[in-house]
Amino acid sequence: MLPICDFNRRPRVLFGICPRVFVKLVLVLLTTSALPTLAQAPTGPSATLASQSAAPTNADIQHLQQQARGPDKLGSNASRAEISLAKSGDRRQMQRIACELWYSKDARTQMEATIKLGQVGGYASIEVLSEVMRRNPEYNVTPHAGFLAPLQSYAIKELTVLLPKVISPVFGNFPNIATEDQIRGWYDWIQQHHDEIYSPPQEVPNVTLKACRAVFK
Repeated sequence: MLPICDFNRRPRVLFGICPRVFVKLVLVLLTTSALPTLAQAPTGPSATLASQSAAPTNADIQHLQQQARGPDKLGSNASRAEISLAKSGDRRQMQRIACELWYSKDARTQMEATIKLGQVGGYASIEVLSEVMRRNPEYNVTPHAGFLAPLQSYAIKELTVLLPKVISPVFGNFPNIATEDQIRGWYDWIQQHHDEIYSPPQEVPNVTLKACRAVFK
């Protein structure tokens, strides 16, 4: 209900309307004019992300495979293609990322492989990252100026995103503060709860040296 002016107090009039009535009308008009935009279908980035969630077609996969052949530094078209293919179930791309993590002769490539696995997600990524967390491997080549954190720390950081209810996000910070007992507990939990984390991609890649040499050819 619109407010009623008290004309006994000689109210001012704006555009022939009592000021309180005028303000109320403006608010109503502004509110109703915004409703159509709320009902519109989403556009822009959110709509693009929704369309990208659909399963890739054969043409999409072929295009991604061509892109994945380029330089695969993190954030490049080749890297994004590699991650997309691995997420869609491409076993060779998944194995390639895991092999980069274990056998690359470039320390940054090893580190970036943990981030790629975090973006791919799924059971296979969790298994590979959990092994890195447990075994705490050294870099195959000493990082330039020692600027990189241990591979174990990067693996734990990605696992805090993939398993936030198991590993608190606080352990994703550097330097890592996890104790050996905590790491052992997380690893054991993963091994004992396969059914709860069994989401695609599910096939754990073969990361033996022989298998990885074949991937890098």
